[in-house]
Amino acid sequence: MISFIIALMLAQTAPPPAPPPAPRPAPPSAPSSASQPPASANQGVRVDPARIAAAEKLLKALDLTAQYDASFARLIPVLSVQAFDSLKDNVRVPRTVRSYLADPANLNTARAKFGEAAIAGFRARYPELIRATAIEYAKAFSVDELNALTSFSDTPAGQKALKLLPELQGRLFNIGAAVGAQVGREAMRKTLQDLFPTERSTT
Repeated sequence: MISFIIALMLAQTAPPPAPPPAPRPAPPSAPSSASQPPASANQGVRVDPARIAAAEKLLKALDLTAQYDASFARLIPVLSVQAFDSLKDNVRVPRTVRSYLADPANLNTARAKFGEAAIAGFRARYPELIRATAIEYAKAFSVDELNALTSFSDTPAGQKALKLLPELQGRLFNIGAAVGAQVGREAMRKTLQDLFPTERSTT
């Protein structure tokens, strides 16, 4: 029964947006390395370990783990609501589960447990996420450019960017969510008016 519910939940829940990439604060003029091939030349080619090492150093300076924590702290509650909203009223879900989720207190408990399990699952995968991010940065930037970005992160402007960007991202997330909700309501109203022109929509 559990596997069926999970499959059903995943089938009806929109996949969460990917966590925002680590900010890339660019110094006024990042030096380029003549010895490094352009980033486009690295596509499909083994990435230079020196680039990966430089990228990992940059991501450490950017405190990517903290950025992931902040991103998932905003994302998981949204995902939790979507997941359980897709279950609690679905007649394909066993009645015992629907009856349990019909109680608001139980629904909150289930969402909380889901959130705890989800964040633990994401955190267990941080190393592979960071490694994958480092490889992508290594493909996009030369060693000199990565080192320049790391150096910039140590400047007052870089430190300010690292401090404020998570807060700004949170504000932008809320702005985007509000706009998305409004667009969704307007799109639903228009859709219903087009489908049922003789009915007065109250959506």
